[in-house]
Amino acid sequence: MYCSSSRSIGLCTSGDMYLRNQGVHIVYMPPKHTMRAPSKQLRWRKTRIEDWRKAAGLTQQQVADQLTERGFELDRVSVTRIENGKQMVSAEVLEALSDILKTDIDSLLNYTPEEAKRLREFRKLNPADQEMVLEMAKVARGRK
Repeated sequence: MYCSSSRSIGLCTSGDMYLRNQGVHIVYMPPKHTMRAPSKQLRWRKTRIEDWRKAAGLTQQQVADQLTERGFELDRVSVTRIENGKQMVSAEVLEALSDILKTDIDSLLNYTPEEAKRLREFRKLNPADQEMVLEMAKVARGRK
């Protein structure tokens, strides 16, 4: 991109906009890296939504279409960004996603479909059997 000033015409550099001694530049290119990184508290994280979507046999476009039918203006790119943890979503969107993917929000965010299945089976056990399974897991970890 070219800038013109009272002295010469040349390439704009990052941050060029207005220099009193050289005149006004026609084109403004904002300086690179001026945006601060979001604080750690505001960062979203990668979820298990992609695993659940694939287990349900749906494409990102199909999920986006179903979300749009429910009144959310999200396209395929938005679904990709949500899956990769690059776009935050509201509780309502998470609820709709869990409904579309036939799971609960906790599993959607934290567990793969296989892990959720194992956890459901574990929770069906009575407390004594759960304790026995946990003891067996401790022994198995000790063998490694």
